[in-house]
Amino acid sequence: MRERKIFLTGFGKLYADVLAMEIAIKSSAQVNILNEMNKHEIGTDDLIIIQLNGEFSLRSESALCGIKDQKKIAYLNGSPCSDKLVFEMMNSGIRAIVRNTDDICELVRAIDSVYNEGYYLNDLISSAMLHYCKKSGALSRDAFGPGTLFNEREIRMIELRSLGKTAAEIGDELYLSKKTIDKIFCELYRRMECPNFPSLFRIYQDDKSRSVKAGVYFPDLNSLK
Repeated sequence: MRERKIFLTGFGKLYADVLAMEIAIKSSAQVNILNEMNKHEIGTDDLIIIQLNGEFSLRSESALCGIKDQKKIAYLNGSPCSDKLVFEMMNSGIRAIVRNTDDICELVRAIDSVYNEGYYLNDLISSAMLHYCKKSGALSRDAFGPGTLFNEREIRMIELRSLGKTAAEIGDELYLSKKTIDKIFCELYRRMECPNFPSLFRIYQDDKSRSVKAGVYFPDLNSLK
């Protein structure tokens, strides 16, 4: 049986050496740093871990590394990952998305899952799919109750902001700091892919008023391309 091979790319030399050693200790795979000398050694059954920093063009990353058919894991470093970016990566061939803040065991689980099952569905991918299904109406709103896109704290924050309350005033009512309130709103804008509060409030109102009855279908991933 051919030995499993893992190739790391996009990492700094020192960090790549440390990461390769940690992965090798916790898995049975041979771990290599991808370079011009060993590109030809990559087989279709091998796995490539790509470190990505913020926004990126997956096509250019793949072309740069000579990666086409191999299984790929995205190792995210830096900015938060939006739902749109999750779908872009999945439709471009990424089989798992792991953050550099995750424990090394999370990365090893992703490696094993990609080898054995083809994908690794952690909270990043599952959350993105759930948000998509809720927004598209693929899941019944009745199954989740009203305001399915937002939790109770987010609903309260949006309602207070719609009344003209400042972040500091909202924080006083919810026993949170102004900094935390601003951070939550920034995350809401990112998650809902909207530029400002008026756009967010329209999404909230639509979510509150809709009573969509879902059919028995599930969204085709090809529609996300």
